[in-house]
Amino acid sequence: MMFDRHAIKQRVTDLAVEIERYHVTHHVTHAVVVLTGALHFASDLLRVMEIDLPVSFIAVQSYKGNVRVHNPKILYYPPYEVVHDQHILVIEDIVDTGDTIVAVRRHLFGMGAKSIRTVSLLMRSTCLITVEHVGFVLEGDEFVIGYGLDVGGKGRHTYGIESV
Repeated sequence: MMFDRHAIKQRVTDLAVEIERYHVTHHVTHAVVVLTGALHFASDLLRVMEIDLPVSFIAVQSYKGNVRVHNPKILYYPPYEVVHDQHILVIEDIVDTGDTIVAVRRHLFGMGAKSIRTVSLLMRSTCLITVEHVGFVLEGDEFVIGYGLDVGGKGRHTYGIESV
């Protein structure tokens, strides 16, 4: 087990505090959750945060099975009026190469978002993009499952995160 439920719970609480501190001077107005992997993380994070944010969802095809797609495809996104002129907090499960987050940011800015910050539970140390709030950094390139992360739709249900 890479990260057990207690380590995850503590880090989610720490991230909520970080985001709340930012919110004091830069008003975040809407959360957009990247489906499906970030659902568990987002649910826990939003319950711990003391900011009452409206929530929308965006679906992106980044993998086919366990093979990474080089040009992520936006499958579903919030309506224009939900994103336009909003300060968005994107909630992601893992940032591997950054391709998915880049596609999400491009799409949301194209819909008129005023600003976008990202929180990700996991991030690869080799990723070159900026993610403002990161739970855990992964040093290796192992595939991980649990706590919403899956391989071929399996493994999301566990409370911890492990490599496969």
